Amino acid sequence: MSDKKPYSCQTLAERWSCSPETVRQMTRNGALPSFRLGKMIRIPAEAVVEHEACNNTPSSVSAEVSRLSRLRAGSGDGIVLRHAIERRPKPKCATSRPRSDGPQAA
Repeated sequence: MSDKKPYSCQTLAERWSCSPETVRQMTRNGALPSFRLGKMIRIPAEAVVEHEACNNTPSSVSAEVSRLSRLRAGSGDGIVLRHAIERRPKPKCATSRPRSDGPQAA
């Protein structure tokens, strides 16, 4: 069993330099394991260490994106922005039907 104390949302937010609400959202959406003591949320120290280890190692996808970014930056071919074709408003119908607000008096 571990001797490390679990983190509160506040103490973990201080460690990660984020807001306590961000930590609460991570526990709500399942990104960070947690448990409750009454109304208090606690995050096990092991879960914090594991989460930090997983988030500090680049994934194969991010490594590939980084590699392609370096290749593209060195080639001189930047991103080319073009203006979209301006949309013209649709012409309104020249003939309009009279409104019928109810029975017409004869």
